[in-house]
Amino acid sequence: MSFTEFSYQLVQGYDFYHLNKEYGCKLQLGGSDQWGNIVTGTELIRRMGSGEAFAVTTPLIKKADGTKFGKTESGAVWLNKEKTSVRDFYQYWLNASDQDAVTYMKIFSLKNIEEIEALVSFHEKDPGKKMLQKELGKEITVRVHSKEEYDALGLDRNIMFDRSIGKEELASMGREEFEKSVGSFDKVEVNWNSDLGLLPFLSGETGIYGSNGEARRALQGNAVAINKEKIKEDFQIQEEDWLYGVYMIVSKGKKKHVIVKRGE
Repeated sequence: MSFTEFSYQLVQGYDFYHLNKEYGCKLQLGGSDQWGNIVTGTELIRRMGSGEAFAVTTPLIKKADGTKFGKTESGAVWLNKEKTSVRDFYQYWLNASDQDAVTYMKIFSLKNIEEIEALVSFHEKDPGKKMLQKELGKEITVRVHSKEEYDALGLDRNIMFDRSIGKEELASMGREEFEKSVGSFDKVEVNWNSDLGLLPFLSGETGIYGSNGEARRALQGNAVAINKEKIKEDFQIQEEDWLYGVYMIVSKGKKKHVIVKRGE
């Protein structure tokens, strides 16, 4: 057992004692795995301050694979859009497995049980449409962020998931419509010239990849696309790759899309 593991319960317990002493905090909420840590705090408050405090725990929310729904897990989702963008927040729920989507809907949705059961029944008839995940993502995104920010995702004009829209369609749709469609995507502005190589462009210039090596591995794994077309290591960015002479969509895998804006 490491010192961190050994001392964690004491530190969390003392933290509760400090909050109680300095701010009058009497209640700590947590998952069921935190029970021992929380009651350590209530004991410290009782013994060191002759005070009274309470612990409330709830069952852990677990995914279908058995991992817990929490900030220490990989792919954690944050309410703060500075940590998880509105698009990534919505995408998190959209990517939930069918089994997890049913669980999350029952826990997080404000719909009544009849509405949830109707959604689940409809979803089971055609799981590929992800009706349950879409409704879950919409409801929670609107509640956590706002309807305006949800609408700004442009899901009705989702050019990245519409397979009928390719490079030619992007170029012909018009700059104003394009900008509305990608309003919530991550953006980066670069100063591009034709002498800039592909790897430096994907890593140092745009920061989409952490290094040239990471970018090279992604290219070798067929995981990079520009304007919805897969590219290889020998690809050279040309003037015509800039939509309207200004924008380029760089896709990192299937779920991460960055709008690169050329400095004007």
